[in-house]
Amino acid sequence: MEFFTGPHKIKHILQDNKNWEHFVLKHPQLMRPAVLENIQKLFDCGTEAMGYHTYACPGCGYTVRVPHSCKSRFCSSCGKVATDKWMKESLNRLLNVPYFHIVFTVPHTLRGLIKVNRILLSSLLYHAAHSIIEWTKKYADDPFIPGIIVVLHTFGADLKFHPHIHILVTAGGLSLDKTRWIPDRRKYLLPEHGLKKRWKYRILSTIRELLKEQKLNIPLMEAYSTDSKIRKLLNNLWGKIWYVFIGKRLSDASYTIHYIGRYTKRPVISETRIYKYDGETVTFLYKDTSTGEKTHLTLTVDKFIKRLIQHIPDKHFRQVRYYGIFAPRSQATGVDIARKIVDQPPARMIKSQPQNWRERRISQNGVDPLICPYCNIELELVEVTYGPKPENLNLELFDTRGSPCFGNAKYN
Repeated sequence: MEFFTGPHKIKHILQDNKNWEHFVLKHPQLMRPAVLENIQKLFDCGTEAMGYHTYACPGCGYTVRVPHSCKSRFCSSCGKVATDKWMKESLNRLLNVPYFHIVFTVPHTLRGLIKVNRILLSSLLYHAAHSIIEWTKKYADDPFIPGIIVVLHTFGADLKFHPHIHILVTAGGLSLDKTRWIPDRRKYLLPEHGLKKRWKYRILSTIRELLKEQKLNIPLMEAYSTDSKIRKLLNNLWGKIWYVFIGKRLSDASYTIHYIGRYTKRPVISETRIYKYDGETVTFLYKDTSTGEKTHLTLTVDKFIKRLIQHIPDKHFRQVRYYGIFAPRSQATGVDIARKIVDQPPARMIKSQPQNWRERRISQNGVDPLICPYCNIELELVEVTYGPKPENLNLELFDTRGSPCFGNAKYN
C-alpha cells in the first residue's frame, strides 16, 4: 500500500478507501445531525454541489465556473478564514486594559455525562463567568463589573473529549454605578481557593438538580449504572479539589485571543499536525502536557474519525460567549461607557476581508483566473447558481432502498 508522509487533508482521509462510509455503518449512534451536515458540507466544498458563479468572456464566450465554499466549522480552509476574521474583530473590540487568563476544568469522571448531554451541560460550564462576576460585585474591596470573553474547548492535545472553559477577563472593571473604571493591579485576579469552591458548587448543585428532575441522559458507564453509584460519584466530587488555572496579569491580550480562539470555527486539529497516513492508520503530532514535550500518536482511521467528530458542536451552539460589560445587551451601557472613561476611541468594525478566490489564485501562480486566456479581457458574471439550503439537506443515514447515503447529498 502506498505510504504518505507530511500534512494530509482531513477530507482526503475521510473519503479515501470509503473510510467515512464504513465509519457511518459501524457507528450510526454517533451520527448527530451536526456531524452529518458538516461532513457533507466538507465533501461538497469547492464543488458545484455547493453552487457556483459562472463567468463568461463577452468577446469569445469562454466560460469559467467558480464553485462556492462550504463555510463549515469542520472545513480547515473555510474554518481558518472564519477564525482569523473572529480574532481580528475581537482584538479590535477589546478594551485597551490589562487582562487575566483563567481556565476552568471538570473532573474526568464527569466527562461522560457531559458528552451525552452536550448542549445542556456544556452550557452549564459557562457559569464560570457568573462565578467571577459574583465575586467582583460582592467581595472585591471596590466592587466592579468586568468584561469577560468565554471560549469552550472540548478537546485535549490528543483529541480526547476534555471539556474546559477558557476565560479572558479584564483586570478591573466598571464601577457598579458606571461612573468610574476601577483598575485591579494585583498579580492575580481572584483568590484561587474561593473561586474553585464557587465553581464546584455551581456545577455539582445544578447537576444534582437536573438528575433529580430526570432531565439528563445517563451514560453507559459503570460509575453511572445505578442511582446509588451516581450519588456516590457526586459525593466524592464534593471532596475533591477542582483544577482552576489563574494566569498572571497580561499587558497584551492578543496572544491569548489567538490561543483560545484558534479552533473556535475550524477542526480541532491543524492539518499540518497530521504527519502520516497509510490508508489504515493516522499519525499526528501533539504536545504532551505532562512532559511539555512534542510527541506523536498513531490511531486507526476509525478511532481518528471518532475523536474528530465528537468535537463538532451542535448547530447554533455558541462556542464563544460574552459577559459583564462585554455582554451584547450591555454594549451601550457597559463597554461604550468604559471606553469613554479610559479615554479609548470607539471600536471600529473591521472592513478588510480575507483574500477571495480570485486574489488567492493570483498570489499563488500570478495568473488572473477571470481574464480570458484568448481575448485577454475580463470575464463578466453571467449567472449565480445556489446550492441547497442546509435545512433542505436530507441527513438520514439510509435512502428509501435501505442503501447508505454517501458522497453526493440527498436533497428534499
